[in-house]
Amino acid sequence: MSIFAEIARSIKEVGTSEVLVLPNDKNVVLAAEQAAALVRGQTVVVIPTHNVPQGIAAALAVNPEETIDGNKAAVDAAIRRCHCIEIAVAARDARLHQLHVHAGELLAFVDDVPVAAATTAEAALEAALAALPAQAYDLAAIYIGSGATPAGAMPLAALLTERLGVPVETTVGDHPHYLYTISVE
Repeated sequence: MSIFAEIARSIKEVGTSEVLVLPNDKNVVLAAEQAAALVRGQTVVVIPTHNVPQGIAAALAVNPEETIDGNKAAVDAAIRRCHCIEIAVAARDARLHQLHVHAGELLAFVDDVPVAAATTAEAALEAALAALPAQAYDLAAIYIGSGATPAGAMPLAALLTERLGVPVETTVGDHPHYLYTISVE
């Protein structure tokens, strides 16, 4: 089954007249929009979330008492406030934008843009924090990937609290591609 057919089926199975779809992956947004166009008898709005932190921020902004149009504004605002830092292990030597990375190094992304190659997660996070927009933040969450441990996330949580002055929650997310996915809002 194609991804958009699977999304369309899921929309129909929700069983409500109004549905917000959160793709949580920039590569799935178009498929979600195609799926929404296939569905009849329901009002479907695709909110172009590009990552899991944006999806979680959007989901938490939904008010079940509000209409889909009323929720769209709140969800869009939550997505704009949410920034995503991802730290992964480079599988091979590569050049990404102006960044040179070697196999085995850690690669930091901010909102899907590669910002640093580093030898430690702390150094990768330091570079990512420097690349964040200058604004006040209220909270951060670390989702620990399948290649990392809660103990390894502790220094990252301390760094986030020190640099941003925010409380930090950690949870095991088991993402297979990223050691850490960090939401900053």
